[in-house]
Amino acid sequence: MMEEYKIIPCENGVGEWEISPTHETFDTREEAEQRLSGLLSGLNIGEQIVVPFKPEHHLKNTGVLCIIEQIHDKNVYVRRFSKRNNRWNKELHQVDRAFLEQHKNKVNGVNNGT
Repeated sequence: MMEEYKIIPCENGVGEWEISPTHETFDTREEAEQRLSGLLSGLNIGEQIVVPFKPEHHLKNTGVLCIIEQIHDKNVYVRRFSKRNNRWNKELHQVDRAFLEQHKNKVNGVNNGT
Protein backbone atom coordinates (compact mmCIF):
# COMPACT_ATOMS: atom_id res chain seq x y z
CA MET A 1 0.00 0.00 0.00
CA MET A 2 1.37 3.41 -1.00
CA GLU A 3 1.52 6.18 1.58
CA GLU A 4 -0.49 9.33 0.89
CA TYR A 5 1.73 12.39 1.01
CA LYS A 6 0.34 15.88 1.51
CA ILE A 7 1.58 19.35 2.39
CA ILE A 8 0.25 20.77 5.64
CA PRO A 9 1.11 23.80 7.80
CA CYS A 10 4.03 22.96 10.10
CA GLU A 11 2.72 22.20 13.57
CA ASN A 12 5.99 22.32 15.56
CA GLY A 13 7.29 25.72 14.43
CA VAL A 14 10.47 24.39 12.78
CA GLY A 15 9.28 25.63 9.38
CA GLU A 16 6.17 27.04 7.74
CA TRP A 17 5.15 23.86 5.89
CA GLU A 18 5.71 20.13 6.26
CA ILE A 19 5.03 16.98 4.29
CA SER A 20 2.85 14.48 6.05
CA PRO A 21 3.58 11.71 7.01
CA THR A 22 7.37 12.25 6.64
CA HIS A 23 7.38 15.43 8.78
CA GLU A 24 10.05 17.05 6.57
CA THR A 25 9.80 20.81 7.15
CA PHE A 26 10.21 23.70 4.71
CA ASP A 27 10.35 27.48 4.92
CA THR A 28 8.25 28.01 1.79
CA ARG A 29 5.35 26.23 0.17
CA GLU A 30 7.34 26.12 -3.09
CA GLU A 31 10.14 24.13 -1.41
CA ALA A 32 7.58 21.71 0.03
CA GLU A 33 5.88 21.30 -3.36
CA GLN A 34 9.24 20.64 -5.02
CA ARG A 35 10.09 17.92 -2.49
CA LEU A 36 6.61 16.39 -2.71
CA SER A 37 6.94 16.30 -6.47
CA GLY A 38 10.17 14.34 -6.07
CA LEU A 39 8.62 11.91 -3.60
CA LEU A 40 5.80 11.16 -6.00
CA SER A 41 8.03 10.73 -9.05
CA GLY A 42 10.71 8.57 -7.51
CA LEU A 43 13.31 11.26 -8.22
CA ASN A 44 15.01 12.90 -5.26
CA ILE A 45 17.03 16.06 -4.79
CA GLY A 46 20.62 15.06 -4.15
CA GLU A 47 20.23 11.78 -6.03
CA GLN A 48 23.03 10.89 -8.42
CA ILE A 49 22.06 9.53 -11.81
CA VAL A 50 23.80 8.94 -15.14
CA VAL A 51 21.99 11.01 -17.78
CA PRO A 52 22.33 10.37 -21.53
CA PHE A 53 22.63 13.83 -23.14
CA LYS A 54 23.90 12.87 -26.62
CA PRO A 55 22.65 10.38 -29.21
CA GLU A 56 25.76 8.24 -28.73
CA HIS A 57 24.99 8.06 -25.00
CA HIS A 58 21.61 6.56 -25.85
CA LEU A 59 23.12 4.09 -28.31
CA LYS A 60 25.84 2.93 -25.93
CA ASN A 61 23.76 3.15 -22.72
CA THR A 62 26.20 5.66 -21.25
CA GLY A 63 25.96 9.26 -20.15
CA VAL A 64 27.19 11.87 -17.72
CA LEU A 65 27.07 11.48 -13.95
CA CYS A 66 24.71 14.14 -12.60
CA ILE A 67 23.21 15.17 -9.29
CA ILE A 68 19.59 16.32 -9.08
CA GLU A 69 19.35 19.87 -7.72
CA GLN A 70 15.75 20.90 -8.47
CA ILE A 71 12.55 19.09 -9.42
CA HIS A 72 9.70 20.99 -11.08
CA ASP A 73 6.48 19.92 -12.78
CA LYS A 74 7.95 19.53 -16.27
CA ASN A 75 11.72 19.74 -15.79
CA VAL A 76 14.50 18.58 -13.51
CA TYR A 77 17.68 20.61 -13.07
CA VAL A 78 20.94 18.73 -12.61
CA ARG A 79 24.62 19.50 -12.18
CA ARG A 80 27.08 17.47 -14.24
CA PHE A 81 30.17 15.92 -12.69
CA SER A 82 33.47 16.97 -14.25
CA LYS A 83 35.92 14.06 -14.31
CA ARG A 84 38.68 16.42 -15.39
CA ASN A 85 38.19 18.75 -12.39
CA ASN A 86 36.89 16.00 -10.08
CA ARG A 87 33.95 18.14 -8.90
CA TRP A 88 30.35 19.06 -9.65
CA ASN A 89 30.01 21.87 -12.21
CA LYS A 90 28.24 25.04 -11.07
CA GLU A 91 25.89 25.25 -14.07
CA LEU A 92 22.40 23.75 -13.87
CA HIS A 93 21.24 21.72 -16.87
CA GLN A 94 17.57 21.28 -17.65
CA VAL A 95 16.32 17.75 -18.30
CA ASP A 96 12.77 16.78 -19.20
CA ARG A 97 11.24 15.28 -16.08
CA ALA A 98 9.15 12.63 -17.86
CA PHE A 99 12.24 11.49 -19.78
CA LEU A 100 14.35 11.29 -16.62
CA GLU A 101 11.67 9.32 -14.74
CA GLN A 102 11.38 6.89 -17.66
CA HIS A 103 15.17 6.64 -17.96
CA LYS A 104 15.55 5.92 -14.25
CA ASN A 105 12.88 3.20 -14.42
CA LYS A 106 14.59 1.65 -17.45
CA VAL A 107 17.99 1.64 -15.71
CA ASN A 108 16.45 0.14 -12.56
CA GLY A 109 14.55 -2.48 -14.55
CA VAL A 110 11.11 -1.17 -13.60
CA ASN A 111 8.40 -2.09 -16.09
CA ASN A 112 5.91 0.77 -16.32
CA GLY A 113 3.89 -0.64 -19.18
CA THR A 114 5.67 1.18 -22.00
